[in-house]
Amino acid sequence: MAQLLEPLSDTNLYALSQVQPRTKPDLPEHVLGQIKWLKFSEHPGYYLWDKKLNTNRLVEFVDNNWFYLTTYNDDTNIYIYSEDHIEPYSNNTGYWRITDPEHPDYVPEELPPVASPSAEAGPSSLQVPRQCAETLESEDHSPLHFTPNPYWDQESDHQQEEDNYYNVPQSSVTEATTEVLAAQFQHILDLEDREPENPLTPQVPAYLHLIEEAVEAGLNIPPPPPLAEPEDILEPEPVQLVPFLIQQVIAQPVVQPIMAQPGQAQPVQQVQPALVAPATPPAQQVATDKLCGITPNNFNGDRRKSQQFLHKFNLLWGLNENHEIMTVPYYCAIYALSLMRGPNVDDWVNDQVLKLKEQNTRQQNPIDRTDVCHWDDFNNMFTMAFTDIALEQTAQQKLLAIKMHKHDLDTYIATFNHLCREAQYNHTAKGTIHLLAQGLNPAILKSILFGAGAIPVTMEEWENAARDELKKIAYRDTIFPSNKTQFQWQFKNDNNG
Repeated sequence: MAQLLEPLSDTNLYALSQVQPRTKPDLPEHVLGQIKWLKFSEHPGYYLWDKKLNTNRLVEFVDNNWFYLTTYNDDTNIYIYSEDHIEPYSNNTGYWRITDPEHPDYVPEELPPVASPSAEAGPSSLQVPRQCAETLESEDHSPLHFTPNPYWDQESDHQQEEDNYYNVPQSSVTEATTEVLAAQFQHILDLEDREPENPLTPQVPAYLHLIEEAVEAGLNIPPPPPLAEPEDILEPEPVQLVPFLIQQVIAQPVVQPIMAQPGQAQPVQQVQPALVAPATPPAQQVATDKLCGITPNNFNGDRRKSQQFLHKFNLLWGLNENHEIMTVPYYCAIYALSLMRGPNVDDWVNDQVLKLKEQNTRQQNPIDRTDVCHWDDFNNMFTMAFTDIALEQTAQQKLLAIKMHKHDLDTYIATFNHLCREAQYNHTAKGTIHLLAQGLNPAILKSILFGAGAIPVTMEEWENAARDELKKIAYRDTIFPSNKTQFQWQFKNDNNG
């Protein structure tokens, strides 16, 4: 499980704290929500799709909360800070159920009460709570009693008292156990449908626990739950059987019974033996045909495109999880190497292929093709060889030079946010907001600064203000078009003589 190596700061929301993420998925589905585990990535772990950035972001469940993770190219450690906290059930995430012991406000599921022997089948009235008796020989609660011994002296030695105290007749224990098992088997083997003891938790065998509690408390066994109301069963209409249909049912049995008309009883008897054994669902087979989706472009060794290549390969792998190439790590690594071509990468690809074959075919300690270490080794070697070591510095230079092109505001904001993430810039810092404002279209920037409204402060306020000004400009261009050409009606002269 994941754990914090450094506690989160309560005063500084942007103070980084080192975290040790999970090495394998171990969270239930209701806690994940839409979060998926991706192992074929630079940092294997849980990923959440970010609609604004249009990409998967690395997340982790720490201290009963989801957090976005922060990584650095020159540091192998992984960090989080309080500002990247994800509220429960937001952004398509999940959380613990209230009945899970891990939930901060855990509420245990309670068993329903037991019905009284004298009461009719209905709500339970036995108010004896289930608890562990002090001893099996308790005179107040246990049905197991000793036979009176007239020769037993109450003033005798304490050792003799302990011997008699623990001297439980085997026949009494056997009788009580037999009574519990007999009542439980009678309820299980009952052919009549009955209502659940607790409608909120029908899967819990509450009545079986109540039988055991009643015997331990020395009470009569409570009556079983009331009978379920019979549902209206619609009789299926008779189906006209033809020889072709009979042959099809014999060759491939179906689960639903086929009703025949009275005059066709003999053909049904021929079909019935094929319906005795239930049809078993076919096992899921590994696909070996063509891969689905779009194949990534060939990687030629350009460091600036290494991350893009891995992202597209992960998308292709997600669409073909049951394919033989993607289910066997050896084939998956070979296929990724086959998508790398060019003079800058050919020698490296050849070395990796020879290494994979040597690991799989060597005489001593060969590694099976299904071992995940084949892909892990390839992923690590690819990251070390072709990761852009100047990615952060390049993104910083682009942020200083980025400008909005005409009225294309959406592309400008999306590119600016992507470069902020690569440059490790704080998205809410004043300096970052100032860079966004400087890159806006001059006409939009002047309208925001010299308009009637207040000057925006946060990043979100600047983005919304820019969109509003862009709408005003578009509306003004509609009312006062820049093209002064006047359009007039033209009439055709008809000269008929």
